[in-house]
Amino acid sequence: MSLYVEMIQTKSWWDTVDGVNSMLIMPYFINRPDDLDELSFAWAKAENIWLKRTSIICQLKLRKDTQVDILFRNIKLNLNSKEFFVQKAIGWVLREFSTEPQLVSHFVKNNKMAKFSDREAMRIILKSEV
Repeated sequence: MSLYVEMIQTKSWWDTVDGVNSMLIMPYFINRPDDLDELSFAWAKAENIWLKRTSIICQLKLRKDTQVDILFRNIKLNLNSKEFFVQKAIGWVLREFSTEPQLVSHFVKNNKMAKFSDREAMRIILKSEV
């Protein structure tokens, strides 16, 4: 994991971070779910925006297997971030998790988020309500 963290923090940009996440971080947590809480919590509180982003998207495609309490905690720790790529991650992961529309809607309604994140999070849910 220390190598993955170094890759995230070194000469980072969204495409490299997202690639490391999807190819290395997510499979690691699928195989070692007990490590998710501690590691992602540390990343969510880190100063590095790419670690913050990874703390939010590290469960991106897990859908029904998402550890919701950890996801929401990591998002809440970063709701006030002014960083575009952190806000994008918040909206993106919530949109992907819209397989649980009541949870996502409740979270969005009860947490002040950047308008961009809010719109992205609710995009699929609002389309299905029309």
